[in-house]
Amino acid sequence: MDFDLDNIRRSFLKYTRMAYKLLPKMNNPNILDIGCGSGVPTLELAKLSNGNVIGIDIDKLSLEKFRKKLNHSEFKTKVSIKQVSLENNDFPDENFDIIWSEGAFHIIGFNKAIKISHRILKKEGFLVLFEAMNGIESSMEVIKSNEFILENKIILPDDIWITDYFNPVKELIKKVDHNALNVKQIKEFKRTKKDLKWVEHASQEDLACGFYIFIKE
Repeated sequence: MDFDLDNIRRSFLKYTRMAYKLLPKMNNPNILDIGCGSGVPTLELAKLSNGNVIGIDIDKLSLEKFRKKLNHSEFKTKVSIKQVSLENNDFPDENFDIIWSEGAFHIIGFNKAIKISHRILKKEGFLVLFEAMNGIESSMEVIKSNEFILENKIILPDDIWITDYFNPVKELIKKVDHNALNVKQIKEFKRTKKDLKWVEHASQEDLACGFYIFIKE
């Protein structure tokens, strides 16, 4: 069996849909998905919004996987992919109606990511973040000082990292034919094992997470 986490990632899409439904209806919004990876939430955003979505990431292997999926997708005219960091983007000021990110802001650094998001997001546009609660809450003053107002939030069940990620990935690892893995899959396999080790030893406080919806003043 191949090592492919996309089916497991799709189990989180129910929360992506819940968060998107809290936004007001928009006609053909421009959306930026930061840290899009292999595009699982990006394609869902295109489906939910019927808008134009740009997915950005610096991981070449994940983006190659995303491009293959996009070429066979009904959304290939609505979604574009860029291998670029948020810090080195060339997007115009006030360009997006929605900026979306599932788990990338703590990697980039909240202060930096919030400041850049403020520049490229339209006035009264929405910033939607899926992050660990302790990371968001500890950065709330930075977020507010950059003229974002907390509009809504969804706190996810305490056990989702165990039930929706940790246990399914452990089962997948048992079934994988390691000799059949290509270079890309080996890299993802090693990265995933590190993630599992972190989840296994993380506290409940560290695992608590949610979607936070901010509006730019």
